[in-house]
Parts: sequence; structure tokens; C-alpha cells
Amino acid sequence: MDIIAIASIALTGTFLSLSLKKEVPVFAACISLISGVVIFFYVSDGIAMVAESLNRMTEESGINKNYMAMVMRIAAISYICGFVADICADAGEKAAADKVELAGRVAIAVISAPVMLSLMEAVTKYL
Repeated sequence: MDIIAIASIALTGTFLSLSLKKEVPVFAACISLISGVVIFFYVSDGIAMVAESLNRMTEESGINKNYMAMVMRIAAISYICGFVADICADAGEKAAADKVELAGRVAIAVISAPVMLSLMEAVTKYL
């Protein structure tokens, strides 16, 4: 993963988007989306390496794999919602961006609810 290449893609997309925003706003939003997707695919190898390292640490530490899978899902939801909300906000759709962020928060709460319930049961058991 070369940060210079990623920065170059981001700056090129930004300058193209800014130059087209007044004349053709639809193309500006598309360029922004495309540059974000290209950057995502560019860093996907790094994401896979991090996931593999976390899996290896989970196996070696004896932590329940379900908990690590939950953490990975929560992180994925957070990044995806942030990415989509930023694209919506860049396109001038602040209301849609806010709803995407809200949906992400609700999804994270739903995923983490079983852990919170088991934690509450453990605490009340020892009290």
C-alpha cells in the first residue's frame, strides 16, 4: 500500500470534482465516488492483512471467535457508513448522509446487543 499513490488518487479526484462541480455537478459526484472506490480497492490488501492478523491473534489468545467477528462487523459498518455518508454530504445531500449515519449506529447497536446482554447477566450474577 503506497500512501503517495493513494494521496495522488484522492487529490486528482478532488481537483477534477471541484473543476466540474459548477458546470456538471453530476459528473463531479461521480468522480468523487469513483476515486473513493479506487482508493478502497487499492487498500483492500491492507484490510485483508489486518483481518488475518486479528484472526491469528484471536486464535492464539483464546478469545471467542464470535466476539472478534462482531468487532470486525462493527468496524466494517462504521467505515462503510462513514464512506457513504461522506459521499452523500459531498453531493449536497446532508439529510441522506445523516440517515446513513443513523442506520449505521442502529446496526452497530443491534450487533452489539447480545454482548451487552451477556455482560449484564455476568454482572448481575456476581452481585
